Amino acid sequence: MNRTAIVWLRVLFGILCIPAVFLLLLSPFVFDNPSASSSVLAWNFAFSPLIYIALFVVSLLGKGTLSNSGAAPRAATVRALLPLAGIAWYGLAIALLQVICGGDFSCK
Repeated sequence: MNRTAIVWLRVLFGILCIPAVFLLLLSPFVFDNPSASSSVLAWNFAFSPLIYIALFVVSLLGKGTLSNSGAAPRAATVRALLPLAGIAWYGLAIALLQVICGGDFSCK
């Protein structure tokens, strides 16, 4: 992946951090039902935006420059695409809640 594409991916994933922060701020409302605090799937769903933000920060902490003279251009591509794993985590958390618990946060 070329340097320009990596920069655009960083910008795009950085912009996506804004809704992730808002989702993280709304995550305490998952636990309105008292029995939801004992559900692992509800905890996974509530804190999955934090996983995305953490993976975005980790993707930025790699090599400081984006020069093409680097020894591992594949590593820069993998690092740039790392926030996709956070998005997949969030999607999996929603799917598990729907399939296993039928959308109910108090499922055990």
